[in-house]
Amino acid sequence: MHEPPTVFNWPAPDRTAQRELTEGLVFTIEPMIMAGSPSLFTQRDGWTVSDRNGALSTHEEHTVMVCPDGPFVLTAPA
Repeated sequence: MHEPPTVFNWPAPDRTAQRELTEGLVFTIEPMIMAGSPSLFTQRDGWTVSDRNGALSTHEEHTVMVCPDGPFVLTAPA
C-alpha cells in the first residue's frame, strides 16, 4: 500500500503534497505512540523507524477506502 499518492498523518510539508480524499482512493492511517521523544529516527535499513532515545513505541496501521457513503476500513475485524 506504500505507493503514491502519499496521504500524510500530519500537515503536508508543502501545498503540492496535499491531496483531496476522493471516491475510490485507498490509503493507510499509521499512528505511532512513543513513550520517549517525539523525534523520529530512521534506521539504516531505510524502513525501521524508532524514537531517537530508544524508548518503547508502537506502530499501528489501518487501510481505508473512500466510498460514496464515507470511509470503509478494509483492515477492520469482521
